[in-house]
Amino acid sequence: MKKIVFTFVTLFLITNLFAQDKEYTFSLENGNKLYWHDISQDGAIFITPGVIKIKNSNIELHKINSDFTKGFVTEIAYDDFIGKNPLGNHDPDAIKNHLNDIRDRLSENGKYLKWGTTLINGNDGSQKKYSFGKDKITGNVNDIFRFLSDTHYTYIGPKKGRKNQKKKYDNGDIYIFSRSNADLTTIEKQLIQPQLPLNKEKGEVTEWYLGEQFENHFNLVTKDNVNEQRTIDTNHLVSYNYTGESINTVSLTVNLEKHHLIASENNGASVFHDHNYGSFSLNNVYTDITTGNYYVYGLYSDRPKKKMISGKYLGVYVFKFDAKGKLVWKNKYSMEGSKAFKGSLKASQVRIDHYKLSNAQLGIVVDTEETSIIYNINTTNGEQIKKDEVNYKTKKAIALPYEATAINIERFKYLKKEFPKKYFNAEALSVIYLNAKIYEYLKNKNVDHKLFYSAKTLANGSVILVEFDIENRKLNFYKYD
Repeated sequence: MKKIVFTFVTLFLITNLFAQDKEYTFSLENGNKLYWHDISQDGAIFITPGVIKIKNSNIELHKINSDFTKGFVTEIAYDDFIGKNPLGNHDPDAIKNHLNDIRDRLSENGKYLKWGTTLINGNDGSQKKYSFGKDKITGNVNDIFRFLSDTHYTYIGPKKGRKNQKKKYDNGDIYIFSRSNADLTTIEKQLIQPQLPLNKEKGEVTEWYLGEQFENHFNLVTKDNVNEQRTIDTNHLVSYNYTGESINTVSLTVNLEKHHLIASENNGASVFHDHNYGSFSLNNVYTDITTGNYYVYGLYSDRPKKKMISGKYLGVYVFKFDAKGKLVWKNKYSMEGSKAFKGSLKASQVRIDHYKLSNAQLGIVVDTEETSIIYNINTTNGEQIKKDEVNYKTKKAIALPYEATAINIERFKYLKKEFPKKYFNAEALSVIYLNAKIYEYLKNKNVDHKLFYSAKTLANGSVILVEFDIENRKLNFYKYD
């Protein structure tokens, strides 16, 4: 295998007011590619660089610890790294497209990674074979949802052999097949659904989607039917541990009163429903794992529409609930006066997302064609701390020398006057206006060549900014606590 040489710049702390709290540089020698990188919620970074030219050459996996010190280096077997190439060959473009489709490679807090038939311990890089007969991979469950957690690889769905395999389940027809990462033992059982006060028509099928997943539990979510005026919506969250036991149920109701619910791309359930924009697209539920509090957020309109998939978007609503589902506060944040939201828009044109921030703050970002409205909200009382409307230009996906990484396929946003020669993905652009240190760093950084940025917000509110310096073949990671 070709020798791969890397340069590491170790951890250092900077005392400047607007400087990063930690910095790490990962350099590639000429000819190497970055095939994949990801960041866990505890701030550890995993990188797979190298050159895929010949079959049976291994790929290195590097870890940068959450304190930004050098972690382990291990190798991933070629076939595990590539997996089942859909084109059945080793063409670089086919490999790149396949790698972009791979999900669930890294667990939430980076305790495990899964590549093909190899399960990798995220602490020390040790590996174990994850190979089972085709009929044993998911047990008797025809999985609709699958995910890798810090403790298990889990499959959720109806039993195999069921004639109707749509994403709507008959009541009680949901099963779990879960395999322990520690010893590969399995459990399979029916998920018992608690009695919920569902507002449903008699005989109507209950629809569920996969909510957030954590180290010791995951959520399944269902909804009531939205009322005729489109003002009231309820999310029912049922939490299960990885042995399939129901451990908590909470119902979160939003009531907009004088305004009306409208659908959007909400980074939540809509992705599981083929963009049909049903009631799951009306809002999203975010769990602050550090406090147990819930936040339901979405967009509101000026009038009710039967399908809720288009209209005039007036603003954002956020409802905060405590761990038992009791309402703590609710608030609305207006978008009126924005030219981008002046007329009627389709749900597919509007995106909303949240960002956990430090110092009891929450970021909510609404994005449409070349405009982002960014709210910084006080999570103690729901007051708006500040609001920025950012108008940007979009540059189509750029061919970077980093193969098959998410930043290679995104449309970059840029603000020529404010941040010359700097290009941002959606999350990076958002955190610029939510974190003063990041804004000042980028504003005052003078460069003579293009730089590209992505970002990751962590569970504790810290942000890791990733700077792709193509000309110098470096990845700079900056952490802001």
